[in-house]
Amino acid sequence: SICTGSTSGLLTLSGNTGAVVKWQSSVSPFSSWTDIANSATTYTSTALTQTTQFRAIVQSGVCASGNSSATTVNVNAVTVAGSVIGGTTICSGSTSGLLALSGQTGTIVRWESSVSPFSVWTSITNSAATYTSAALTQTTQFRAVVQNGVCPAVNSATTTVTVSPVSAGGSITGSSTICSGNTSGTLTLSGSTGSVVKWQSSVSPFSSWTDIANTTATYTSGALNQTTQFRAVVQSGV
Repeated sequence: SICTGSTSGLLTLSGNTGAVVKWQSSVSPFSSWTDIANSATTYTSTALTQTTQFRAIVQSGVCASGNSSATTVNVNAVTVAGSVIGGTTICSGSTSGLLALSGQTGTIVRWESSVSPFSVWTSITNSAATYTSAALTQTTQFRAVVQNGVCPAVNSATTTVTVSPVSAGGSITGSSTICSGNTSGTLTLSGSTGSVVKWQSSVSPFSSWTDIANTTATYTSGALNQTTQFRAVVQSGV
């Protein structure tokens, strides 16, 4: 077997009685033969793109010529690795979800994964067209390695599973005691992981919360006439 575009390699006739008159070749369905001007006992074809049979025509003296048995050179199509789809954004500790390889020509040898800077790849023992990872804690790229017959293995296009760190709400500093009618003063959120979605406030008994349209890490209230708690709502990615 060869990869399309390669030669047959050296073909050798043996066990014959008589001189080689010519060689012949045939492609599927192998019903017609094309003469090859070669009277040697060896032959190497030019580049082939189809599975091809070869035979030699031999004649001994004035005896009728005969055909040798044919040999078949199987031609494998060039490997096409395709691409992996299914990349998404997940929260740290979740799986990749279903990743799928499509558009490939050949057999899946394995899958591979890589984390930033995506220069080193780790083999995954999986030869199916789909894959779901274990829990991920870092943004990870995935690809499949495909090989068709004897043609070289090729890496597919990658897909990226972006991992968001777990949301951390952090804490607010700036608590104080004020006189009724004054503002809260500057309240500051620190130690959070993620983006501020909004702030919220609550008055005693602090069981219900009112949304405040503020997405910055600091907040100053309007005039207050009740003891009030404040908090921020934080979200990291998904």
